[in-house]
Amino acid sequence: MIASKEYVMKTLTEENIFPKKNFSQNFLIEEDVARDIVTFLGEIKNKRVLEIGPGLGALTEILLKQGAEVFCYEIDKKMCVHLNKTFSIYPTFHLIERNFLKAKKEELSFSKVISDLPYQETTRILEKVLTEIEDLSIFVFMVQKEVSTRLEAGSHSKNSSPLSCFLEYKGKLQKEKKVLRTSFYPSPHVDSLVYSFFSDSEKKEGKDFLRFLKQCFLLRRKTLVNNFVSKYEKDFLLKILKELQLPENIRPEEMRLEDFLKLYNVLRAI
Repeated sequence: MIASKEYVMKTLTEENIFPKKNFSQNFLIEEDVARDIVTFLGEIKNKRVLEIGPGLGALTEILLKQGAEVFCYEIDKKMCVHLNKTFSIYPTFHLIERNFLKAKKEELSFSKVISDLPYQETTRILEKVLTEIEDLSIFVFMVQKEVSTRLEAGSHSKNSSPLSCFLEYKGKLQKEKKVLRTSFYPSPHVDSLVYSFFSDSEKKEGKDFLRFLKQCFLLRRKTLVNNFVSKYEKDFLLKILKELQLPENIRPEEMRLEDFLKLYNVLRAI
């Protein structure tokens, strides 16, 4: 199995691969953990699955063996060589050798997505998946534990962020499993967490709403009004807040999701 320390060490040595910190390359070496992560996707036999950043293919191997048709986006050229050599025997394996963040929206027709998210690009990849994959049903992903607080915060919290509010709007985020740092080689400094995100197909707002949320949190220590004065007159904003029965000095972390949605709908109607 690819998810083993013996396989990973042997492959890195034989193929002259050096884990790259800028790609957050920490390879899974626990087979049971890899199987658990795939299980969270639900039924995958004869299903199209998008995998973002497969690395050496620990999850890819299990996906293919369980009968999924797997489409992998991989940016590292050496990983691409390894993946093609390892999985070319599977007619259901498809490798796209480029950065997922540059994928066109029309390429992303998937209901099931899985990824061990690179730390540096966690937010950008999550945002792209949530705003550009219209058929998304479930997204299973793993992140470093330190990211969890801002993902789980939702709205109306001191840890709220544009992404946490958008996740709350788009569906349900569910914590599935803790993965110890010792389950990877090289071992990262922190443990990881696996999440399932269940997308609500009725929630249609995408990039425009996310852009609005980012404006709301532009300066975290400022009031909501101060984050919008570059776009609207202050008196106009205060008038809208009064109509929505919100305090004029309200800060974004004090707002609930329904408050954001009401304000968003008012402003976009102008």
